Amino acid sequence: MKNIFHRKKGFTLVEMLVTISIVTLLSGVGFAAFVSHSRTQAVEQAANDLKEGVEKAKFNTVSFIKPDVSGCPNPFTGYHMHFCVASKASCSNIYDFEVDSQYSYTDAACSLPVYRYKLPQNVSYGAGSTCRDIRIASISNLTNGTTLPCQIVVSAYGITKTLSIDSSLNVSIN
Repeated sequence: MKNIFHRKKGFTLVEMLVTISIVTLLSGVGFAAFVSHSRTQAVEQAANDLKEGVEKAKFNTVSFIKPDVSGCPNPFTGYHMHFCVASKASCSNIYDFEVDSQYSYTDAACSLPVYRYKLPQNVSYGAGSTCRDIRIASISNLTNGTTLPCQIVVSAYGITKTLSIDSSLNVSIN
């Protein structure tokens, strides 16, 4: 008697289609999760990079680090942080955040860049950003165009991170 349940080696077309469908579905879910994670990381990294710039200015002030700008007749006056929230025109049209050493608030020739940052593609300052210009002569002497505490909102892809800068230049990210 012949065995009707005897199969030849190999896969049927239905088995292959089911396997390919499952692999495709899992790949699609994995790719979507990867894109979501990448977008979240871009916003978080931008917030951390801005925090690093503020902390660098604070550290340089506390450490009394005065960059040498030869030929500058004016005395060192501190550091200037500028968040280009409204326009990049005041940030060399390239950067979104700058920290410069200042030897005079009115003498741009004596300004030396300490930290410059360009936000990643598709990441921008969001509504609610209140920080603009902060000048630091010393930690106890902040002269600024912005009242501290202030906030910077970084957003992209519906993801928002808020940097809060207090009157002692401590930065927290929410």
